Amino acid sequence: MPFLDEQVEYLRSEGVGDPAVVIFATSKTQIPTGDGPYLILRDTGGMNPERTQSGSFQRPSAQLMAVGKNVTTTRGLIKKAYDAYVDRNGLLKVRNRVIGAVSRAVTSITRTGSIATVTCAVPHRFVSGMYITISGADQAPYNGEKQITVPDGSASTFTYEVSGSPVTPATGTIVAAFLGTRYREVDVTQEPFDMGLDKSDRFQIGFNITAVKVPS
Repeated sequence: MPFLDEQVEYLRSEGVGDPAVVIFATSKTQIPTGDGPYLILRDTGGMNPERTQSGSFQRPSAQLMAVGKNVTTTRGLIKKAYDAYVDRNGLLKVRNRVIGAVSRAVTSITRTGSIATVTCAVPHRFVSGMYITISGADQAPYNGEKQITVPDGSASTFTYEVSGSPVTPATGTIVAAFLGTRYREVDVTQEPFDMGLDKSDRFQIGFNITAVKVPS
């Protein structure tokens, strides 16, 4: 799962924001209009991988920014996001920890030849090449860890190869899950800071994070 999406899932798991409204992983030009507050995650590029004997540790980075008309609620939102990464003693909460795990209820799996097409109840946030664990299908060939392909423009479907000729559509209470990514750490580089007003006279308050992903 992309780094920003993993952070969104982590923040939601820590009780920060509403999944449908408040948190956005997006470019600055796509920041929503309205009074907010919104929490925006933006990719800041990261650093070159750290190479060790056990593999290359990816080192992505991002900026988290709260945007809103009301300075009190905007500060409250960014403080809540900051507290998701740093405890009261100033220690990092994400050290040698798996984050970004997410599961999605599956409304259907259909098969054409050797290709199974999965439809999720809500947008899944998966990307092509990810390994997703399918469980709960009554027909065993549909279950297991599968490398998926996400069709262009699709938010709620993906496909994968299936062996044999299991009945279509699949039956059962089916779930598609990403088991998360292990991080050596996610570091906060400073406390939240004021970033001035935007063109809509909304307050902008943010902080930056850098991360080290453990090689898979």
